[in-house]
Amino acid sequence: MAAPFYALALQDRPETATSRSFATWQWLGIFDFAVAFILGIAASGALPAITGVGVTAAAMGAFPLALLPGIFVPLFFIVHPASLLQIAQLRAHVPITA
Repeated sequence: MAAPFYALALQDRPETATSRSFATWQWLGIFDFAVAFILGIAASGALPAITGVGVTAAAMGAFPLALLPGIFVPLFFIVHPASLLQIAQLRAHVPITA
């Protein structure tokens, strides 16, 4: 939910990209991915000892919800570490090449 605010901040003040809060936000995004991954495994029924209540993630296998684990999760898995690498390059004053 903070992405639009950081997008505006980066547009208005590019130096925001090297701030500690922006890097922390990226690490929190990676942590969120890890938690979602663990909860997804737990809800898939792969671990019956902890999913005995009958709640599963079966709906995530059908369109349109299948887009979340199939497209958006890998996309964000790539974007957060790439952002951290770019932050490190900006802090080291290394030009970023595309």
